[in-house]
Amino acid sequence: MERNGCSRWPETRNGDCAGLRCSAHTLKGSASNFRAQATVQAAFRLECMGREEELGGVEQALERLLHDFARLTPELEKLAQG
Repeated sequence: MERNGCSRWPETRNGDCAGLRCSAHTLKGSASNFRAQATVQAAFRLECMGREEELGGVEQALERLLHDFARLTPELEKLAQG
């Protein structure tokens, strides 16, 4: 996993709060389809940060999301293989 996950989400670099909210909301919905609560909660935190236009701590919140998503990825790969 890339150490600085913020480069994966340009919204965090550019201060694009609306984009961050939208991206996080989309990921939250996708993760909820798989009942991945840790990922859902991490995405929700980023969604709220974007909605409130408060990006203090966004790097840590994104790292948490990437960590939780990395734990989910092997399970998704198993599902995809059938």
